[in-house]
Amino acid sequence: MEDGEIGNGVRKLVVAWLMWHRELDQRERARELRDRVEGYRVVDGEQTNSDGSWEITDAETGELLAKGVGIKTFDAVWQESWVHTDAIGSEAHDASQQPTGDFGLPHGMAQALEAWVVDQPDEALLILEP
Repeated sequence: MEDGEIGNGVRKLVVAWLMWHRELDQRERARELRDRVEGYRVVDGEQTNSDGSWEITDAETGELLAKGVGIKTFDAVWQESWVHTDAIGSEAHDASQQPTGDFGLPHGMAQALEAWVVDQPDEALLILEP
């Protein structure tokens, strides 16, 4: 494989995955805006300890809205007017078509680059600069 072929393959892969990442971001932002306009509060939160402790925060402000231990206390405080960022992300992911193929690169190399672009999109943008 020629150096130029590798470089072209890397560039094509990075561009494709960055475009996918941008599409996800756009879908998530649009859904968040729509939910807020419709009166929902976008929240984040997760289990914080192995004892079942959890927290729910406002996704925009970071304000702590609720915390507790166990699923029963979680269910007791959950409000129908809340939508979790995980649900927004899952919806965006399901609606977006991921790039396919190895872009002319060896399979292992393509997988490693894909993971890097998805995990570090800001860093991946740097290789596209002249």
